[in-house]
Amino acid sequence: MIKRTNITLPTLAIALAITSAPSIADDNKGQAYAGLKFGSFQVDVEGVDNSTPIGFQLGYDLGDTLSFEVEYNKGSGDVDFGFAETEYDMTTMAIYATFRSKGKGYFLAKAGLIKEEIEIGSISEDDTGLSYGFGGGFKLNDNIALEAEFTIVEEDANYIGATARFLF
Repeated sequence: MIKRTNITLPTLAIALAITSAPSIADDNKGQAYAGLKFGSFQVDVEGVDNSTPIGFQLGYDLGDTLSFEVEYNKGSGDVDFGFAETEYDMTTMAIYATFRSKGKGYFLAKAGLIKEEIEIGSISEDDTGLSYGFGGGFKLNDNIALEAEFTIVEEDANYIGATARFLF
């Protein structure tokens, strides 16, 4: 089992909530969105190649800066055991509280709970833990935004990706 990185995620979540509270009170318009994701699982384990997952997100903006979203990503890569090679599948499912700053160009920070599943041949293992990330985005118009992000999946696995977000 791969160890998780321990940081003060409750502190990050509280800071996001405090900085977002004024904008929620001032502008209480909610907006649903969906996103298409493409990226790379960066796996820092010898013999394991990075995979190229695709995925989606569904979310709801509570106001101008705070939203809650669910995310799903799935990708495959190769594993070299030294005496044999095979393929692995990695799937992540997560729920995040996400802060996006105001403006046409913006930064984002997110924290939440993630479940990952790894399958190598007939062997399957899953793990659940805290996840967090940061990135930035650009609003093309009121309904479409492009984002780039770096997310910690666990101690030995990160996600680097891009998302096209469509707001309803």
